[in-house]
Amino acid sequence: FVPIPDWRSCFWNKNLKLFLVVYVDDFKLSGPSGTMPEGWRLIRKHIRTETPTPVGKYLGCEHVPVTFPTMADKSALRAQLALEGITPALGPPGATRGVSTGPPVSEKSTRGSGQTTQGMVWDMSDFLRQCVALYQDIGGAKAKVLKHTGTPFLELPVDMMEDERHNGELAPIASRVLMKVL
Repeated sequence: FVPIPDWRSCFWNKNLKLFLVVYVDDFKLSGPSGTMPEGWRLIRKHIRTETPTPVGKYLGCEHVPVTFPTMADKSALRAQLALEGITPALGPPGATRGVSTGPPVSEKSTRGSGQTTQGMVWDMSDFLRQCVALYQDIGGAKAKVLKHTGTPFLELPVDMMEDERHNGELAPIASRVLMKVL
């Protein structure tokens, strides 16, 4: 495994085609299933670790493996995921941020052909619920009721943008909530 330049704690094994991420005592190894045992053997030759387990929770994010029919049409992919009860964090049309769709597929959809694509859904809903609960707990009455918003990027009133001295009502607890999120 060699360090990946400018990607701290990330390593690549060219021969085994394995990608390794290390965060303190959490290891995440990704690559072809046939080379994983050898990758773990190489790691465990130098570092004492627990027995590797299937993908699960890593840094507060639940990794949920999914299998779905292979298809090139992203709208069909979204529809299939919706049928399976998965709401991926998809960006603009054509983007698949939050869903790993595996190797590229042909231009023609192969739906119904029996071919499948492996993917991963990254679910942080439990962690985010904990963040909101902490915010509501330490924020008092003003934080108990949260209004629904479709985006975290709210328009700021012009007077707030011009007055840098303005502190929000919950400013005293902001750093504690921020540290939970980080």
